[in-house]
Amino acid sequence: MRNTIIISILFLFLFQYSFGQTDKSGTSDHGIVERIPGSWIKMDEESSFNKYIIATGPQRNYKDELDSQRTIEGKVKKTAYRVPFGTQSSLSVFRNYENALKTQNGKFLFKCFGGECQKNGHLRTSINNSGISLWSSVDYDQEYGYMAYEFAKDGIRYFIVIMSGTFPGEKTLSYEIHVIEIQEMEQSVSVKDMERSIDNDGKMAFHNIRFQTGSAILDSDYNESIEIIADYLRRNPSKKLFIVGHTDNTGSLAGNMDLSKRRAAAVVKVLMAKHGISSDRISPKGVGPLAPMATNTTDKGRALNRRVEVVLR
Repeated sequence: MRNTIIISILFLFLFQYSFGQTDKSGTSDHGIVERIPGSWIKMDEESSFNKYIIATGPQRNYKDELDSQRTIEGKVKKTAYRVPFGTQSSLSVFRNYENALKTQNGKFLFKCFGGECQKNGHLRTSINNSGISLWSSVDYDQEYGYMAYEFAKDGIRYFIVIMSGTFPGEKTLSYEIHVIEIQEMEQSVSVKDMERSIDNDGKMAFHNIRFQTGSAILDSDYNESIEIIADYLRRNPSKKLFIVGHTDNTGSLAGNMDLSKRRAAAVVKVLMAKHGISSDRISPKGVGPLAPMATNTTDKGRALNRRVEVVLR
């Protein structure tokens, strides 16, 4: 059973619980983020695996696409809520969730309220038009709030996106909670494990060197695995390695081949810049989806196939 990450919220306005409103039939909360008391669910949507676009900066142009964004893939749950006028404000909802999320030992990818959300363009409009928002129900840019937060718990990486605003047509405040879950591959290895694997198999697979979806930008938790590779090379000064990027089969073959090589190059760059490893000992290569460890028809299999391997030269 999931533990809610929001245990208690300091409400800035009084609330009531009924107003004759109930959740839409067949809808439900995600369970990891608590709703504002007095709210009801207008609608929800859930997908076992899908792409999701996160805004990572203010909108600077009038267009449907976000100017600054990050694309992730995982289990997606979107829930749209209503709460009556006078019980909360868009800002109080924004501050309540902002303060609660700060306790989760994660990081905000982006947050804004009102004029902070746009520079010439309209973030609210772009999110609604791009299909990110479940219910295009938030009006008035000056009362629009957006936040995206990332944290990991119990082997799952969570991305929490919360949008708040007013919906004058129904005399209610509207807010949405989107939760994206990505199952992490847990791996605990040491330099001795790597030495044993290289001696026996000529290679070692690392699943904890992670990248942003569709990108060669390393996630923040890559350090431990790369340090193990660096320690191995320091302990074995005569050894040379291929650093090989692998992807799942999502997307085109050409794109994945290019992506896997760029990811390998990103690891090589860290080994050289942060650990002083000579470039003649580490060579980046990419094989895309051509050497899978598991089936690409399941989430678990795709997670296994997305990896970095070190191969003895």
